[in-house]
Amino acid sequence: MLNPFATKLLTTEGDDTDTVGLRFGFYALLQCLAHGSVIAMERRMTSRHMRDPDIPARLVAAGDPVLYGMMLGFGLSVPVFFLTTYGWILWIVCPVAAGQLSRFRAGSATTADG
Repeated sequence: MLNPFATKLLTTEGDDTDTVGLRFGFYALLQCLAHGSVIAMERRMTSRHMRDPDIPARLVAAGDPVLYGMMLGFGLSVPVFFLTTYGWILWIVCPVAAGQLSRFRAGSATTADG
């Protein structure tokens, strides 16, 4: 219910930093809370063994860093939007960096084990 409202705010006129900070910050805060909810649901499903047994655990684990990166990107962008209108760049950079970092760690762990 709040997401359409927040999306509508993004298309509202006004280019000063305070207005952009409030509009984009509200949207980013909603997205951060939504991603946090998805992470909490995924962890609960894992701890209660509610996931379909045909889904490989490594597939679920591979998505975790990206979810955390998205939540981090949206969360960090809220204060950044009050300084500059380019806080949305964190929405792209953080998930990509989190995915690359997890691949790098997985690759170095495989190399160390093998």
